[in-house]
Amino acid sequence: MATRASPSRGLHRRDRHYRWTRERVGTVHTVQGREADSVILVLGAPMPTQRGARGWAGGPPNILNVAATRAQENLYVVGSRSAWADAGVFGRLARNWPPASEIREPAE
Repeated sequence: MATRASPSRGLHRRDRHYRWTRERVGTVHTVQGREADSVILVLGAPMPTQRGARGWAGGPPNILNVAATRAQENLYVVGSRSAWADAGVFGRLARNWPPASEIREPAE
């Protein structure tokens, strides 16, 4: 006898994925007050015409500080270092955070 998948089963699975995403993914503003072992900060706006957006993000309130203080163990920053180097607090990050090619895993 063939069995049919229940339509409600697919909805439950979708709902579970939606809930997982809502609990773990968001903007800096929506995650204020939450913490996580690891935080991935994705810096978009790489185009020269988006300089104003980068400047806004790098100014007060300090979005970088909010993102960094959510991370309990690891903070990963993804973006164009050269595009963000002149964007307020992100300039300090670009000058002081080593490029990925220079990061070494701790010796065990």
